[in-house]
Amino acid sequence: MDRNLGAKIVQPWNTFPTGVFGGIPTSDKTHASLNPGVIEEIPWNLEQAPLPLSGSAAGTQAIPAGTPVNLDTVTGYAQQLGMTSFRINLPRWEDGVYSIVAATMSKDRISPLDDRTLHIDQYTGKLLMDIQFQDYSLIAKAMAIGIPLHMGLWGTANLILNTVICMLTLFLCISGIILWWKRRPIKAGVSLNPPAAIEAKRWNTALIIWVTIGVCFPLRGKPDCYLAAGTDIQPPV
Repeated sequence: MDRNLGAKIVQPWNTFPTGVFGGIPTSDKTHASLNPGVIEEIPWNLEQAPLPLSGSAAGTQAIPAGTPVNLDTVTGYAQQLGMTSFRINLPRWEDGVYSIVAATMSKDRISPLDDRTLHIDQYTGKLLMDIQFQDYSLIAKAMAIGIPLHMGLWGTANLILNTVICMLTLFLCISGIILWWKRRPIKAGVSLNPPAAIEAKRWNTALIIWVTIGVCFPLRGKPDCYLAAGTDIQPPV
């Protein structure tokens, strides 16, 4: 199996419609290359999108011409946009860019609707890409919302709800054991063996029912759902 199969599957919703960032030269490196090791700081729905390249005349002026493009000026630009919590990835290659990332996954944002990723040319100080929630495709938006939602990152209420769901799952596991213990035959002790089977009557009627269900609903027609002739039916305990 292709080790990059997963990346190929999500590629369609990790890109942007033609024209959104038209005229911006892109690299063969993707946003996933900005993640430090196994730590996921880049939103998953951006990982397969290509990074822009520095060194062209593309983009709009972000840092005033003649002003040095460095960590201080890039940080100042992000603050001018009202960004208070964000991460900056420095250019790693000659054609690399300054990347400003504020994402729910890295806990820079509470709501994924406020996620924002900017890329600035390291030579000209021009803004090459300003990726926000509205730029995502429909599936990418669903990913942006679903991931922090199931991780409990969308505020205190989301964390409490997820905790309650986890506690209910634990309760279900424990209560299942208790119910089994209470319903087991009195003389069974801790034995997990089922009671002796009794002769099945009218097995042919049950077979007709399951065959009909299997034809109408194929997913219910698995082999383990059929009652073959002579099959024993366990009585209720």
